[in-house]
Amino acid sequence: MQSLIAQKQRDFEIDASLSIEENKRVNVNQRRPTYNTTYRNNSYSTTNNTYNSANNDLTSMDFNAWLNSNSYRARQVAEYQRYLSARVGAQNVPPLSQLLTTARSWDKCGYEPYQLPPRELWANIVPTLHLYSELKIKAFCL
Repeated sequence: MQSLIAQKQRDFEIDASLSIEENKRVNVNQRRPTYNTTYRNNSYSTTNNTYNSANNDLTSMDFNAWLNSNSYRARQVAEYQRYLSARVGAQNVPPLSQLLTTARSWDKCGYEPYQLPPRELWANIVPTLHLYSELKIKAFCL
């Protein structure tokens, strides 16, 4: 590896501000994002539907903080909620805090805890929500 680095340094002029070092680790700033909580009660969290058994207060609070940290985001999430409700019924839409969750290690990756899918992919979840709804109904009938 060192010989390749040395060759590349010979091939290109060395700029004093740039250097190639093997085993140099980039330190990613791992600070947790701060969210400005403007609104406490949102209709987007769908806490009044039948899917909220696994939804705890901490998750809702984090989701609402994320949601309200950006007014454009709040409008987009509300539009996504309306889209899903129109296709599968409001009672069949799980809390968006569960649907929009990214990875458990989101902070280590430098991303946000929740993410809205691109609009062109919104339709992809509709069949899954229909199936989940049917399975849920069948489970209650047994």
